[in-house]
Amino acid sequence: LMRENNRVYQEMKKELEVGRLVEEMYQLSFAECDISSFYKNILEFLKRTYRADRVLLYTYKEAMDMWVVEDATCAVGVMGKPAHLSVVLCSKMQVWIEQLKAHNIVFVESTEEYKKNHLTLWKQIQMQNIKNSLLSAIWVEGKLFGCSWLDNVEKIHDDWRLLEKAAVIT
Repeated sequence: LMRENNRVYQEMKKELEVGRLVEEMYQLSFAECDISSFYKNILEFLKRTYRADRVLLYTYKEAMDMWVVEDATCAVGVMGKPAHLSVVLCSKMQVWIEQLKAHNIVFVESTEEYKKNHLTLWKQIQMQNIKNSLLSAIWVEGKLFGCSWLDNVEKIHDDWRLLEKAAVIT
């Protein structure tokens, strides 16, 4: 009985934490600020919540068939995204886009899995000292608008409700 009570308590604690984070995220979303401040606030929130080294916001520019880094934030001492990666051809993002479209959230537990099938990509990842990545799709009116991209995530929430809530903008 004691073990069961502890399990229920831990589950309730986790639910409350996710609820608190969702509320904080929504407060940031509804804060009156310009789009640049909004991006910064959300990226800082994600960096803090997931204890990530680097967080980027990519948006898809359909007319150019490119993904563009709109904003980024990094932990102290972490290299920002190299300039040559701030605009990425859609074909270079295809590996992740297909997964995002299918699942909304992609967690790359180890970047080593890309060494065999995507050597060039793996080399770029290694140059940036990325060990793992967490990507979340952002949908606007049913279309893939962009994605948040978190590198070297320390805190993995075992459910993705927070990112799922952030993924849909109507």
